[in-house]
Amino acid sequence: MARWNIHQEGGKLLDDKLINDALNWLRAKGYESVLTPYQKGLSHFLQAHVKKDAFSDVITDMYESLEALAKIVTGKPEKDLSGNRELFMSKVNASDSYKVLLKDYIDYANLFRHAEKPSKPRPTISEREVESFVYLTGVFLRLAMPD
Repeated sequence: MARWNIHQEGGKLLDDKLINDALNWLRAKGYESVLTPYQKGLSHFLQAHVKKDAFSDVITDMYESLEALAKIVTGKPEKDLSGNRELFMSKVNASDSYKVLLKDYIDYANLFRHAEKPSKPRPTISEREVESFVYLTGVFLRLAMPD
């Protein structure tokens, strides 16, 4: 199975723990609804070296992946991530500090998800910022993985 390496300069440990472990877990659990947007986001990240506007797509894909996982973990498929936020954090036994991180994660992603009008363009972001969002998504995915 192919291993992802999104960070070209020494991010192997992060890639292994926050991307490859998550991919393997999602595949083993059969979480196709989570896996598909997650892999799509990784592909967009790699394409963004040529097509810079793909960085915004990475954010929305990663968000959709985590949202799909929250629907599975909470058993509430009709709710979006904002609506499942508290229950998801409870189900994965996250601390109050992680609840704040997830709220900020959602708010940040919404800058990209709801900025599709010419009067409200998506923010411009750096490759490192997008990379860190990918890793942060991996942190939330790891919270849901069994020991």
